[in-house]
Amino acid sequence: LLAKKMESVPINADGDGFDETKLREAATAAYKEIDDTSAPVSGAGATATSILRVGNRIYHINTGDSQSFLGYYIKSKKESGVAFITTEHKPHLPEEKARIEAMGGTVMLPPPAPPGVKLKMSSRVFCMLPNGMQLGLAMSRSIGDPEAGKLGVIPTPDITVLNLLNVRNDIATKAGIDATDVEMFAVVASDGIYDHVEPDEVASVLASALYDGEKPPGKDKWSPLIAVEDLIMT
Repeated sequence: LLAKKMESVPINADGDGFDETKLREAATAAYKEIDDTSAPVSGAGATATSILRVGNRIYHINTGDSQSFLGYYIKSKKESGVAFITTEHKPHLPEEKARIEAMGGTVMLPPPAPPGVKLKMSSRVFCMLPNGMQLGLAMSRSIGDPEAGKLGVIPTPDITVLNLLNVRNDIATKAGIDATDVEMFAVVASDGIYDHVEPDEVASVLASALYDGEKPPGKDKWSPLIAVEDLIMT
């Protein structure tokens, strides 16, 4: 649906990116239409994260707690990192919490993890399902959650536009290297990955498979596909 709506979005005259106003309108309309027309199955909503690129512009479109990021790899140093990552739409964030509570929703904040325990717990929005069960939704924006939608959980995406040349040049300047030494790559993953693996580690594993060429210890083969499978099984 997003691809269909993007057909009417003009590309800038210089070929470097979309008409930003039209893109924001199309992406927001696509996410809302999917939310409006999705099957009304209680508690069965989803997040949505998209990446688009035209010329030197890259567009991160995100609703929910799945995330996309723009990663980099410095070839001469064999160093990787995350240049940008989308925001997780969590109920405790001030803007999200204010909207939910204004709509009559209740936000639960998780208790602190015990000392020495690395436990990633999420704030939640509580709503009652038609079957009498209570749903604790771990995000403040989603697609296809009609009950939560009545309490301020919206499908509206955040849209971030980045200029790849500017990002690459900034990385090179900070590292004291030439921009041609920097490779860029984009990653989309659900919270099922990020709940267990930090984004910097995801970037490191994928950069190794994409650019390094050296097999990690204990690996007979190494490729982006094998790297992704390893991350999923972590």
